[in-house]
Amino acid sequence: AAAERCEQILHAMQQHGIRPNLSSFKATLMAWRQVASDCSYSPFRAQRLLEWMIRLYDNGENDSCLPDSDCFATCLQIWSRSGHDEAPQRAEALLVTNERLYERMQLESLRPRVTAFNAVLAAWARSNQDRASERAAGILTFMQSLPNVVPDPASYCTVLSALSRSQPRSEATAYKATALLQLALAQAKQQP
Repeated sequence: AAAERCEQILHAMQQHGIRPNLSSFKATLMAWRQVASDCSYSPFRAQRLLEWMIRLYDNGENDSCLPDSDCFATCLQIWSRSGHDEAPQRAEALLVTNERLYERMQLESLRPRVTAFNAVLAAWARSNQDRASERAAGILTFMQSLPNVVPDPASYCTVLSALSRSQPRSEATAYKATALLQLALAQAKQQP
């Protein structure tokens, strides 16, 4: 596959002293995103590539490959769309890795964006795991507490979708969905 070939080229470049830069790594992550629907191991490979970037940077082997929030968002989207049973947990752990790297480096380019959170929400919304809708709602609540991440309409719609799929359906779930919808509408009115 093209993504595998891209990855082989990155490894060859690094081994021969030609340090691939962030753009080279991003292109390879995008290649993994392109094959994600046809390839069950693409989220694992994309995450492994992202982790390799971090190791190369941390070990001083390549100072031009520190991933940015786009790299994390791409990898998170691959996990979100994968349909793997462990996708929600893997995506959530990867988002935590992004948050910790941002806290350690204090680089604006690493700040997790709403798209990253939305990918994790979508992974939970697509999940058939018990309490998936509760986890999605919990993540949305966490997003609302962050100063620099404002949930967008997609955030709310994704959690509402998760709540609509939750089983068994209950009054409590309906109440949560109604409250969430009211909150989303109130936030929309506050936007210019």
